[in-house]
This record gives sequence, structure tokens and C-alpha cells, in this order.
Amino acid sequence: MIRRPLASLLTAPAPSAARRIAMTLLDAASAARERLTNVDDQEALHDFRVAMRRLRSTLRAYQPQLAALVPAKLRRRLRELARATGEARDVEVQIAWLERRRTDLPPGRRAGVPWLMARLTARRERAYRDIRERLAPKFDRLGRRPRRPPTRRCRRRWRR
Repeated sequence: MIRRPLASLLTAPAPSAARRIAMTLLDAASAARERLTNVDDQEALHDFRVAMRRLRSTLRAYQPQLAALVPAKLRRRLRELARATGEARDVEVQIAWLERRRTDLPPGRRAGVPWLMARLTARRERAYRDIRERLAPKFDRLGRRPRRPPTRRCRRRWRR
């Protein structure tokens, strides 16, 4: 996952090592985000959410070292973006649960399964469309910010 050997991270200054770790996780989130456009990729949303969770955890853990690179506003926007994917994932889990339990239901209750499945599927499609049309471009814009070189004012803190 991390491009350079672990030893180089251990000997690097904390802000530099934290930045390299964060950039690697941002790359993973970007790769997963690219897969969101493929409607046949069943794991894309899950992988994107996992990558975002890892990135946000790292940003929180190394907040003092990354403050110049990732301000609070950017962390807040990443949090909002991650939360916005929740509905689609919830619907995916509900559909999977219903598919597994369908045969366990008594015959009288199975009649409602196609109706519920159609509603859940339509809800999932709306949520995915929203992710592709609205959230993915927002992530792309947010993902470019930490890749910019730090400003002259921030460079000193960044290299420590």
C-alpha cells in the first residue's frame, strides 16, 4: 500500500511521513472513486467508503502534522461526502439481506418481496445516480487540494 519502504517512513520527519501516508490513502480513495462510474462493479461503493474511512482516520490521527495541508474545512467536507454515500450502502445491505431471507419467509409474506425489492432497487439506483452526478465530482475537486504544493507560509511547518 505504501510506496516507499517502511524504514524511510520511520526515519522521515513526522509531517513528511504523515503526508506520504495520507497521499497514499487519497490515491486509494481516488482509485475506488473511479470505479463508482462502472454500474457493474458491485464492490465499488464499499471500497470507496472503506478508503474514505481510512483516509479520514489518518487525517484525524495526524491532524497536528497535516494541519497546513488539510485544513478543518477540507476534513469537514470529506466527512460530509463520506456520509452522503450512506444511503446507497444501506440500501445495498437491505437488498442483500432480503435476497438471503426471501426463501425463509412464509408463503403468505413472500408476496410482498417483489414489491419491496423493486422499491429498494429504485432507491439504490437514485442513490447511485446521485453519487455519480453530484458526489463524485465533489470528491474529485476536494482530492486535488491536498496534492497542491504547500504555500510558502505553510512550507516551514510542513517540512519539520
